[in-house]
Amino acid sequence: MSGLMRSGTRPPSRVDAVDAARGIALLGMMLVHVGPHGEPSRSPPVGQVLAGGRAAPLFAVLAGVALTLVHRRDPRGVGSVRATIVRGALLVALGLGLGSLHDVPVYVILASYGLMIVVALPFRRLPTRALVVVTLG
Repeated sequence: MSGLMRSGTRPPSRVDAVDAARGIALLGMMLVHVGPHGEPSRSPPVGQVLAGGRAAPLFAVLAGVALTLVHRRDPRGVGSVRATIVRGALLVALGLGLGSLHDVPVYVILASYGLMIVVALPFRRLPTRALVVVTLG
């Protein structure tokens, strides 16, 4: 049945809204970084107006949401602390590698994302109230 359960519904392994938002954020970052850039004397291209300053924060928030979903679904497997550290380290290595290229016309923030993923690990088990207090602090 290729991914479908007998009742005709998919297993609860993916959240369509998160996947769609992640795709929108990725397209937005591509528009901003590798899309057409306007001249300073002219108005900015549509891609810059729509996604500039919005795509990267959306992508970062969705990274946190995805980490939470993976941890809740499989806390001893792909959502474990070890797997999350490996994922963060790979992002840091990839980000540093891409950032070292001289002719890359984009800002590479993957290393920052990888570091944030590892730094966020202690906060995964905190209750919402404690997270609100930490955030306000």
